[in-house]
Amino acid sequence: MGTISDRVPLRDDRPLAGPAERWIAACDPTSAEPAPAPTRPPRRAPPAAGGTPNLGGTASWEDAVGRRPTIDRAELERLVGAGMSVRELAAHFGVSESGVLQAKRAAGLAKPQLDHGGALPWTLSRTHAQSGPATNLRNLSAAAQGARVAPERLNTALRWARRLVEQGLDVAYDPVEGFTEVPAPPSGSHVAEVLGRAVKVLEAD
Repeated sequence: MGTISDRVPLRDDRPLAGPAERWIAACDPTSAEPAPAPTRPPRRAPPAAGGTPNLGGTASWEDAVGRRPTIDRAELERLVGAGMSVRELAAHFGVSESGVLQAKRAAGLAKPQLDHGGALPWTLSRTHAQSGPATNLRNLSAAAQGARVAPERLNTALRWARRLVEQGLDVAYDPVEGFTEVPAPPSGSHVAEVLGRAVKVLEAD
């Protein structure tokens, strides 16, 4: 009668048949074939200062991060002429609203900034900047400069100014008290002057 080692071979020297057998052999500490070392994908070199990352020659940088949206000048002019707002233009071109404003300025499509210094010659506090008299004077100033003012806002400003002029009143401003109605000075009413410039432009249209 032989020993256990005579009856059961401790190692099979036959070639491994398939992946499963090779995996079992790799896990067997008595196996002559060592387990393969894990492999790691090659690391990409970091981009140089101010350069673009190394994409391994498989794609361009624009393809990897997405191409920046552009604004076609001819289309921008057409859409602005159609009355599309800045927000609508931003959504149409897939850019920010500031990007649309920059494109409009570059194309000469931006409207000039309105100057309300003549209608509001005072330095208004934040509390009074949006008060009724300030808003009315600002809307009359915008109309006098040819800007489009919402009809209800313009009508409110016109009625307010005409009432003061008909009653011989003007406005004065104090940083603490705000706007007050005062008798118009002999030299002329400030409100009447602002109203006259607005009405002249409105009647010309």
